[in-house]
Order: sequence, then structure tokens, then C-alpha cells
Amino acid sequence: MKTQVKKRPWTHWYKLPFIDYGDTSGAQVAVETVTVYTLGSRLLKNGSSGADVKTLQELLNQLGAALEVDGQFGNKTEAAVKAFQKKAGIKQDGKYGDQTHDALMAAVAEDDARQQAMTETQPAPEQEQPVAGQTTIRVLIKSSGGKVNIRTGNGTSYSRITAVAPGTTLEYVASAFNVWQAVKIGSQVGWVSGEYSEITSE
Repeated sequence: MKTQVKKRPWTHWYKLPFIDYGDTSGAQVAVETVTVYTLGSRLLKNGSSGADVKTLQELLNQLGAALEVDGQFGNKTEAAVKAFQKKAGIKQDGKYGDQTHDALMAAVAEDDARQQAMTETQPAPEQEQPVAGQTTIRVLIKSSGGKVNIRTGNGTSYSRITAVAPGTTLEYVASAFNVWQAVKIGSQVGWVSGEYSEITSE
């Protein structure tokens, strides 16, 4: 039930200094819209920036470039794009358009297949027989968005070794200060983000 203030017997009003009453008279809240682009959804060139540029830099690094993954399309990224275009036999304009995107996706898929083949053909390391009562520490891969990258170091700036499916368990090696986990992948040691992994025991 609401009571009209003017019908109250009060004669004075006070504004308390520790309460923020705000000024809502005609106030409009500005909403900033941030557009997140996926790689291949727009033309990228020198001066572009965003998450799609970061993905481009990661994929170029996978194929041998040595770029800082900062999401900024600068001179070094342009040079890396031109180098890839030359290798792919397409126009070397340093811009990342549809033709370059198709060529890069094909090259990355081929590299992934090669890495997977190398992992599968590597001889399995001799397994130590578990001692009774001994706990084996493993790392469980978890993701709701597909395969998870295993990298050569504890950060996204390192090149990718391979990608593994969610639910895969790998042998635990160590943990880094930034919560990345070192794991055995074939005969190599790789790193996976703590965001997509969980330490378990058997």
C-alpha cells in the first residue's frame, strides 16, 4: 500500500550525505557495443585489430612465423601474410581476404593432419608398472567448444603441437604459475591451459 507523502505530518526533509540518491531525471544510460569478429568474416589489413587478428597470428605461428600474438595487424603481421601468400602461390598484397583465408585454412588442416600422423606413428613409451597403492596423476581435457590445443609452452603465443578431443586424459608432468599444465603427448611434453583441463588421479 502506498501513502502520499503530502498527507504525512512531516514538515522538514533532510538529505543524508552517505546515501547516493542519483540523478535519474532524464538520464540515459550509454551502452557500448563491441563487435567480436571471427577469422574470415572480414578483410584484415595493416591497421586492423581484434580477436580475429589474434587468431590469424596464432595460425601463422603454427606454420612457422614468429609473431607476437597481440591482436594488432602491424608491419610484421603484414610481412608474415605476404610470406604465406608467396608460399601458397596467391597474390602477395599482405591483406587477409577470402582467397588467403581459404589457403590458410587448407594449410593449417594439412599441418594438423601431419602432426596427428606423427603422434600416431611414434612408438609408445614403455609404461611403468603401477605400484600397488600408488596414485597416478593425469590431466583431463574438458571443453564445450571442440578440440583443445596442446602447445609447446605455457601460453597462447607458443606454437601448437596438436589438438585433442574433450574427455581425453593425458599424463601429468607439472603445473606452471599461470595454471597451465604440462602433459605427455606421445614422446613430447606439451602444455594445455588450465581453463580447458583438470587434474585427476587414478
